Amino acid sequence: MRVVLDINVLLISLPVTSPYRPIFDALKAGQFELVVSNDILFEYHEKLAEKTSPAVADNVIKLLLSLENCIL
Repeated sequence: MRVVLDINVLLISLPVTSPYRPIFDALKAGQFELVVSNDILFEYHEKLAEKTSPAVADNVIKLLLSLENCIL
């Protein structure tokens, strides 16, 4: 299954204690394909940096791009 994650879904699925964490864990486990564009990645980075920090945003983007199930 191919999925485009809304930034709000990504944000709420990142915290380890979030009830939505299984979404992020399933992504990392390769249970679905994440489809992104450069514009989506820029939005992810911008919003993640606002809500967390630029370092966290960088790390999340690097992780997403390193996943075999991330389709650019």
